[in-house]
Formats: sequence, structure tokens, C-alpha cells
Amino acid sequence: MRRLVAAFVATVIATMATESLAQDFDDGVKAVQKGDFATAVKIWTPLAEKGSRAAQFNLAVIYDDGMGIPEDNAEAAKWYRKAAENGFPQAQLFLGNMYVEGEGVPEDNEEGLKWFRKAAKDKSAIGADAQARIGRIYERGIGVEKDDVTAYVWFSVAAANGSDEATLETQSVVKRLTSSQLAEAQQRSKRCMASGYEDCEGKSTWDKIIDVFTGD
Repeated sequence: MRRLVAAFVATVIATMATESLAQDFDDGVKAVQKGDFATAVKIWTPLAEKGSRAAQFNLAVIYDDGMGIPEDNAEAAKWYRKAAENGFPQAQLFLGNMYVEGEGVPEDNEEGLKWFRKAAKDKSAIGADAQARIGRIYERGIGVEKDDVTAYVWFSVAAANGSDEATLETQSVVKRLTSSQLAEAQQRSKRCMASGYEDCEGKSTWDKIIDVFTGD
């Protein structure tokens, strides 16, 4: 999972607006802007150990890409996990990737899906990216039963949230759906968005109650 240095610097600067961070964090940013990642690691490690999710995420990216230090996927996964557990959406997304790809951790599609679902609740491009990745998991049957209806649900909400790639994937999936499947998928997409991306897979609670009484 290679990251561009320029994109990383932008992410580092953006994280400063989300937390009240010590001057030391700013010193780490300056080191990164100079291309001195080894110094940034020395500065951010104590902050990360104290619970700064921004520092945790930034360390993870540096170890993930081997920026100025030897690449270490296991160390990257460790810091992604800490930031993800602290509610950092991009860390949740990247940790999900690591589990699906088996980088730094044993391959575990179920665990990857769990972190994608958490990241999918973010109201930004990160959330849309996670939503699209969940769609691909269901479209391809990666660790789950292949399900084009559920894939459509996730692709369509990702597209609605600005993912151009998901728009194309929605158009591809819809060609394989029957009219009744499409109607179900569209209904579930609306329910998914209305629930804040909590209720996106399977039937609604009301539908399940009806099934009990109808014997379905």
C-alpha cells in the first residue's frame, strides 16, 4: 500500500486541525516537510504512546511505506490499530486494507470488513472509499457470500457520497440485477443512508418480523 509523500504531508497537516497537539507534533510536521522522516518518528513516537491518534496514524504511514526508515508492515499495523481504536477513520480504512491483503497481519477478510464498516460511517471521502471497498467485497465474494444486491447498496451510497469509481461499479452491478432485486437494492440503499450506514446489509428489522409471521 504505497502512499505518496506529498499526500502524506497534506494528511499530517490536516490532522493538526483535528486535535490539540503539542509543539512537538508541529516539529514532526516540519521534519516531514524536509523529508526527514527518521526525526519525525523520534518526535511522534512518545506522542503516539501517550495516545495521540494523529501521531499514531502518521507513524503507521511512515512504517507502512518505509519513509526514511526500513519498511515494517507489522509495526505499521500496530499503529494503524491504535489510531483506528481511537476512532481515526483513515486508520480504520488502512487497517482494513492490511487485513484483506494480509500485510503486517494474518489475512482476515472478516476483520478487514469490520474495520471498513467503521470507516464507512465517516462523512468524508474516506467514508466513501470504505463504502466502495465493502461493495467490492460483496461483489467478488471475498470472505463472504457473493451478493450483488448488497454490493449495489454499498456502491450506490459511495457514489452518492462522491466516489466516481463507485458510480461506474454501480452501473456494472445493476446489469446483473433483476427488476425485483434492483427495487430491493434501492430501498436498502435509502435505509442505509438514513441509518447513518448502520443498517446496510440484509433485511430491515420490520421485514424480518414479517418473515416470521409469513414463514419466509
